[in-house]
Amino acid sequence: MVLEFSIYENPWMDNGLENFFRILRNLDSCNVELTDNSIKLEIKNKEEFIKELTKRILEKRQNLIVIEKNEKTGEIKEIKKDHLILQEEKKIGGKVAFKEDLYKPEKTAEIVSKIFAGEYVVVI
Repeated sequence: MVLEFSIYENPWMDNGLENFFRILRNLDSCNVELTDNSIKLEIKNKEEFIKELTKRILEKRQNLIVIEKNEKTGEIKEIKKDHLILQEEKKIGGKVAFKEDLYKPEKTAEIVSKIFAGEYVVVI
């Protein structure tokens, strides 16, 4: 499977594409090339690609939170970093729950699978 993502001539969207490239270039299950006009992605093994990309997304999720200990109660909980514009749902067991399904560990693999199967529409 070969996909090509064209640049948008928009600094925010193009930054997102470059960050996507940085994630993909470290995956063994694909080949990726950044050109002046696009990102070209060749998926060598779709199952392995989905597993690797899911793992990387969940690793990135960990970079979005900090773990703090409440000095009064001793309770340890996750807190979303202040500079993020991602929305949160109510914490579950002291863990951050982002509204975006992609960052919900129980749903990440399913969403990645649907995106690369053409079943999940990504609106940009």
